[in-house]
Amino acid sequence: MKKGFILIVLLAVVCAGALFYSTTVYNSKIREAASVKSAKQPPSESSTPLTKNEASTESEKVLAAPKGDLLAENLFPNVKSLMQKRFADGENVQMLIIGSGAIQPVAERFATALTEKFGESVTVDAVTADMTSPQFIEQGLPEIDWSTGYDIVIYEPFTLKNNGEVVIEREQQDLMKVKNTALESVKDAVFIVTPPQPIFQANYYDRQVSALKNFTAANNIPFVDHWTSWPATNSKDLLEFVGKDQSLTNRGVQTWSNALIQTFLK
Repeated sequence: MKKGFILIVLLAVVCAGALFYSTTVYNSKIREAASVKSAKQPPSESSTPLTKNEASTESEKVLAAPKGDLLAENLFPNVKSLMQKRFADGENVQMLIIGSGAIQPVAERFATALTEKFGESVTVDAVTADMTSPQFIEQGLPEIDWSTGYDIVIYEPFTLKNNGEVVIEREQQDLMKVKNTALESVKDAVFIVTPPQPIFQANYYDRQVSALKNFTAANNIPFVDHWTSWPATNSKDLLEFVGKDQSLTNRGVQTWSNALIQTFLK
């Protein structure tokens, strides 16, 4: 498998009638354990690269610990066994995160945490698209280079984008199409689902996410339920995490990414 830590973002602009959709993808490579950042954004304090001496020290720490020992105790058993097998075989673990644009900064922070622990032994690519799930299946899914051989695919199924546009049953069908595509590429790949961010006064959207959780449980699909870490959707406290425009605040990015980080790492 290829080495290195890459966060990929593809840019696709599709016009269909009066509708305009964009797939935003950011391309950046971590060097010497530096953080992932958007190619279109200046580096922030959290994305300042380490000095050579600092990077060397961090690399020594990574190499000193058995990689399997860094995994969370409660990590999904099939994910843990897959990662341990890849490490034991001297192979890298290839991850792919798919979802709406909201997950992009979450993916960056999650990726940085993995790099700090595993160095070049874990590669994370992210594809984000501001589309509904049917649009993504038609326009985005075929553009992914599945020959990369992704061992773990984390899928945020565009539920918020689907809200009021796509029925629950169609979203579930689209989810299974992504899962099946991942398994066609790597037979022992693990497919994980995580919901989009909650929003204030969500109403029907709450039921959509509940249906998503029930669907994954019924189909034995690992589900990272970060909603338990947020204020209730009827609480104004949620606005400290998600703005009225449904975009994540820094606190929201931390909350969602922490759920992923704590799922995988001790």
